[in-house]
Amino acid sequence: QRMPKGPHPAQIQEPKLNLSYVGSTKCQNCHAPQFAKWKDTPHSKALDALEKIAKRPSLRNFDGECVQCHVSGLNYTTGYEDQAKTPHLAHVGCENCHGPGSGHAAKPDDKKLLAAMTYWREKPDDKMPPREKLDTLAKLKPGEPVPAAAQMTPKEQVVWNRVNTMCMRCHDGENDPK
Repeated sequence: QRMPKGPHPAQIQEPKLNLSYVGSTKCQNCHAPQFAKWKDTPHSKALDALEKIAKRPSLRNFDGECVQCHVSGLNYTTGYEDQAKTPHLAHVGCENCHGPGSGHAAKPDDKKLLAAMTYWREKPDDKMPPREKLDTLAKLKPGEPVPAAAQMTPKEQVVWNRVNTMCMRCHDGENDPK
């Protein structure tokens, strides 16, 4: 409750839309395959790691600096507050990467909102590198040469850098378990 809150960039860009966090369960009706995949990831249980797994020190689920990476929107207006007020925002969900989803839920075909929710894309055809490349890269040991088939194009590298920077807000060298 002591964590300062401010508007998410999307809330600043589109103040008239009054964007708010709605929780990942709102996404499952239109994005069922993505929701099902997310449910099988540690992100869907992220707050549990602080409550049930973290032992040294314990009680990290009461430390805002830890909680901000284990819930949706703690630092933002309308984001996670606590388990009593906003249980639908517990854990790391869709809105951690895409921002508050109320506008998209209300107007799923709004191009301006879609662009705001995928801000790592500069152009509509910007895409993440293929999964096979990412899987190959993830298995490399530090200093191991990148096979030609896994090398990214400059365009893929730009998109990957943007996404990676977003992920690194929480998955940094100090806090990431791997």
